Amino acid sequence: GGGTTRRSRPRPTHGWHTRLMPDLLGRAAPIRAFRELRRDFPLVVLVLATGDLVASFGFSLVFPFLTIYLTEKLGASASEAGLVLAGYSVCSIFSGAIGGWLADRIGRRSVMIPSVACTAVIVILMGQARNLFEIALLTVALGISDPAFIPAARAAVADVVPEQRRPRAYGLLAVAAAVGWIAGPAIGAGLASIGYPVLFTVGGVIISSYAIIGLIWLPETLPATRHPAVPTPPDLGGMLQPEPAHQGLEDL
Repeated sequence: GGGTTRRSRPRPTHGWHTRLMPDLLGRAAPIRAFRELRRDFPLVVLVLATGDLVASFGFSLVFPFLTIYLTEKLGASASEAGLVLAGYSVCSIFSGAIGGWLADRIGRRSVMIPSVACTAVIVILMGQARNLFEIALLTVALGISDPAFIPAARAAVADVVPEQRRPRAYGLLAVAAAVGWIAGPAIGAGLASIGYPVLFTVGGVIISSYAIIGLIWLPETLPATRHPAVPTPPDLGGMLQPEPAHQGLEDL
């Protein structure tokens, strides 16, 4: 009829900009996650988590192939290879205790950075070993240098994170280390097919980047007032001793 008017259809509101929003939000998710971590944790924790991610990736390139390297490249028997790896484990027991003791006296950073740097050099040298004796010495040296880092790092977290939030901080470090191990073995297999010196060199260089990260961004967390200038007299009963470096592990 003449008195009727045609109603216009509503225009759709989902244009290109609405289709683009999920993509932008998806890309911004890592940035948002980092901002949340930065808000929840001090910079020290984020630096340690980044370093754990990098170093774990470097280790995951090498360690899955260490036994194969010992038996196929250097001619070790299965029992000899087991003894070499056992040497690492035995030395790590004492290294962890000594690393914690040193971290309480000379500082967390002063233990962590040399530990990582020495570990990187040793890993590179392991790829140049010519016989079982040399690789055994290097593995023992690795067992001395590498585990010293752990109590110092955990103590650094305890220095800057309130006690009720430490489980989350330690959990973040564990997740970062686990993520670092995901892609390493597959890439390490490719590098091993090129040559074991290449494999160990690449692994050592990647681990050394943790030392560089620490030199640039990792501060000392042990307060200067807690550095014992002179040995504490025995009759004080340890009241003036700094917080033990293994305290962080106990909080786990």
